[in-house]
Amino acid sequence: MGSLLVIALILLALGLWLGWALARIRRRKKQGGGCAGCSSHCPYHNQCR
Repeated sequence: MGSLLVIALILLALGLWLGWALARIRRRKKQGGGCAGCSSHCPYHNQCR
């Protein structure tokens, strides 16, 4: 029973972290790139204006 609770807590934490990370990426894309200075190693480099 205790191990099930631990697994449930870990899955909940992962889900919350994933949701936060996705929201952060979406927010960055809305700002028009998300990388200051638009360096070539930036994953959003092709979106730079």
